[in-house]
Amino acid sequence: MVGLVCDERGEPVSVEVFRGNTSDVKAFAQQIARVAGRFGCRRVTMVGDRGMIKSTQIEQLQEREGFYYITALTKPQIETLLKGGVVQMAWFDEKICEVENAGVRYVLRRNPQRVEDLKRSRQDKRASVVRLLEKKNGYLAQHPRAQVPVAQREVAAKIAQLKVGGWLKVQATGRELRLQEDVQALAEESRLDGCYVIKSDLPRPYADAQTLKLVLQHTDRVTRSTERT
Repeated sequence: MVGLVCDERGEPVSVEVFRGNTSDVKAFAQQIARVAGRFGCRRVTMVGDRGMIKSTQIEQLQEREGFYYITALTKPQIETLLKGGVVQMAWFDEKICEVENAGVRYVLRRNPQRVEDLKRSRQDKRASVVRLLEKKNGYLAQHPRAQVPVAQREVAAKIAQLKVGGWLKVQATGRELRLQEDVQALAEESRLDGCYVIKSDLPRPYADAQTLKLVLQHTDRVTRSTERT
């Protein structure tokens, strides 16, 4: 695994090769020490995705004066903020909203394009299940000795593979398979579609909410470009 440290413009400043089974969170701690020691930086903002900067890494940064972070929250973490009243669903909009709680800044936004992408993805997955179900129903109709439970399990396996089992089920009525869609479960699963929360302890004078958003987006693009290379 190759660890790449970039500056705010995305220019590489340090590269290190790790063992292939080294996790991002373990490599991250070493990069903090490198930036502080080798480069002698006194004020640094480390930017990382949801899997790289977690509570342990945040604690490591907070141990060094002048070190800050910008990261994003997972859907379960967003749910926790909603349940705790730190943020509200009404605050997720196309326009950026910022909330500060206990010294931590949260930048909220709902991306309408992402909402449509996820909706289309679910529709495509449902259509894929329907095609398999119709194929199995045709086979059952043409082969009286074919076993319904076997066909039902195959459709259920497809549903599980596509990860739509939270709102889509397959039921057998006689020798016919039918899809059962849970509208309420689908609405709950899609409730946070397009919603993202950026988390940072970087003081506002150093960067406003729009800057936090742009920095994280730029980092994501650099990471994807590096992975393709």
